[in-house]
Amino acid sequence: MQLFLKSGLATFARILITGILLTGGPLLTFGAAVWWQNYHFREAAASGAMVTWEAQNQFTKVRSAVSLPKAMVGRTWLGQIHEPNVAVPVVDTVKELAGARDNLPAHECRRGHAGGCH
Repeated sequence: MQLFLKSGLATFARILITGILLTGGPLLTFGAAVWWQNYHFREAAASGAMVTWEAQNQFTKVRSAVSLPKAMVGRTWLGQIHEPNVAVPVVDTVKELAGARDNLPAHECRRGHAGGCH
């Protein structure tokens, strides 16, 4: 009887440790990625760099100036791209690596439907 309990407990301990490792590994990896991303967001926000954009209401077509923080990916500014054929740093690279065909705003600009491609 004691031999059964000892071997059963050892199996239970192995299963428990395996479960903890299988759960903790991805959780730590995800936590590190979120921390890294938040660090860079705080860094970009602390810089206080603002960019003025010309926005157009999609319903009324009224244009107005909007000041927003710079959109950064790491230390790379995505820029102000006004033409759909101009490459956007990081975004187009990720799009190519992922095998994506297009993003919606660029696709809609080429079709002439989007109000915000000025």
